[in-house]
Amino acid sequence: MDETAGTMRITSAGAEHAPCYPLFLDIRHRRVVVVGGGSVAERKVMQLLAYGPDLLVVSPEVTDGLRGHVDRGDLAWLRQRFEPSVLDGAQLVFCSVGQEAVDAQVRAACDDRGILLNVADEPRTCDFIVPAVVRRGGFQVAVSTSGASPGLAREVRRELERRYPPIWERYVALLGEVRGEVRRRYPDDPHMRRMLLGQVLTIGLPERLEAGEQLDAGTIADELSVSPAGPSRRGGVSGKDLP
Repeated sequence: MDETAGTMRITSAGAEHAPCYPLFLDIRHRRVVVVGGGSVAERKVMQLLAYGPDLLVVSPEVTDGLRGHVDRGDLAWLRQRFEPSVLDGAQLVFCSVGQEAVDAQVRAACDDRGILLNVADEPRTCDFIVPAVVRRGGFQVAVSTSGASPGLAREVRRELERRYPPIWERYVALLGEVRGEVRRRYPDDPHMRRMLLGQVLTIGLPERLEAGEQLDAGTIADELSVSPAGPSRRGGVSGKDLP
């Protein structure tokens, strides 16, 4: 199921809207199979491509959009009907065919191989749902109602998109660079690292980036090193527990 598509998940035990365990997966270079080649499959592929999987689409035919990705080498296309053997080596499977018989075949094949499955518009056969996501580079916020109200999940996502504008992609990347610089400067002083990495969240970096200020990790580390302890808050979030 997909919280962005107005669908609902029901667990295999039959309980509606059971809480789902939140988990971020690194699927880079891992085999992910999408069964189906229509518009629903295309939408799923567009979401997945941003995360760098080894992506395989299995379908006799595909949309023009999917064909374009095949031509560009973004994914592989197996031009055939579903057979269980196409899942060998897969880590995740998305079924977007919309036919009960095919859904059942894919479900059985995934069970045999211990693979997690998401089936479009068929909540009873899903192992996981896809949340509504706000993504700013490495910074991501995922919202789920465990299927109870996909519309609410979408509304909260829109609010979060306003709260975390696109500049946060650069902001989060810069925080990672600063962390590396601070660790380089103070390899044997964890107390100093914690203090500085907490301080960096209080000096208004998002606003300064939005204003066009040119910032780099070295300059920020210098600024932190000379700043008095406990500066007034100018933006960001608390970092008192950062390593």
